[in-house]
Formats: sequence, C-alpha cells, structure tokens
Amino acid sequence: MIVELWRHGPTEGTAAHRYEGAGTDCPLDIAATRAALSLSPRASLAPQRVFASDMRRCVETARLIYPDAPLVLRRNLREMHFGAFEGRGFADMEHDGAYRRWVDSGCEGACPGGEDKAGFTRRVVAEVLAILEEEAARGSACAAIVAHGGCARAVLSELARPRIPYFSVEAPPAGRWLLEWDEDRFRVLAAPGEEVPCTWL
Repeated sequence: MIVELWRHGPTEGTAAHRYEGAGTDCPLDIAATRAALSLSPRASLAPQRVFASDMRRCVETARLIYPDAPLVLRRNLREMHFGAFEGRGFADMEHDGAYRRWVDSGCEGACPGGEDKAGFTRRVVAEVLAILEEEAARGSACAAIVAHGGCARAVLSELARPRIPYFSVEAPPAGRWLLEWDEDRFRVLAAPGEEVPCTWL
C-alpha cells in the first residue's frame, strides 16, 4: 500500500516557534499553507478516504490537499500534549525550570500536565496501524494521513526501515512523506521536498 503522510501547514505559532500540541487548537495560516503546498512535490494519489487529526489545522490542510475525498477524523492522531508548555515559545521559557528539566531529559519525560514521548508515540503508532489495517481490509491501494510533525516523527521512528531516529525525522510544515507499507514496515519513497522516484509504482 502506498501512503502519503502529511504534516499540517503553518500556523501563526509556527513562525513564532510556539509549542502547539493537543492542547492548542489553532487555525491554519491558509496563505502560508497554499504557498508551502505549491512548492511541495507529491504523488497524484486518489485515496478513497483521508484520515486526519481532528484538530483544526489538520482538517483545514486536508481539505486543501484532498478537497473531494471523504475525511475521517481521528482523535488519536493529535499532536503530543505539551501541558504547561502549550502556546508558549522556546525563548519565553528559557529560564523556566520545568522546561529546562524537560529539555535536559532529551524531551523524554512528561510535560507538566501533558504527555511523555513514549506514551505519545504508542498512541500515534497504534492509530496508524489501525488505519492501515482498515484500509487493507477495504482493499485500498493507497491511503492518506494528515497529522502533525510529532506524529510523523513517532511513526517513522518506530515503523520505517531502515529506522530513523525520532529527532532526525524532518517535519516541515506542509511536508509530505511518500511511503510504501509492506506488512510491518514503511519504506520511505520520498521525504519532504524530494521528487517522487519514477520507479515507485
């Protein structure tokens, strides 16, 4: 099965480097997203259904990319919940002790009032596997998922072969990974910004 995995487009907080996770349901910057999508090479897939995080920025991105496809919203595709860090910028928290401890842990621990990376990763990977199972049962040749940067990192760090370390996964706004699902792993056919290889079919 061929899968397009998208990160939503930019928001106002993207440029401000703010943490926008499951606790921040902000709108998309439509103009910036259109501009980003115009530069993003992608396959001409026609999925029967498009799966998306139920957060506004993902729903709006999915509608721009796949305007005619039925949209299936999944709460478990939400970004990590950053708890007390939601809506705050990196620079604003430079001297925040809780934030410094979290960063110094490699961002592995739980955000105060939020999720930890391991639990977030389990949630997202389980949801993506359920989607793939559903689409395989329907006989779908392709699938599309529109979610968040953290979701892409979670999925590819766990399911891509060869494996990609979590923080090595590039996750630009409106970025698209073209993937091939083969029973228990993803093969990356094209990363964001890369042209689709002519042999992918």
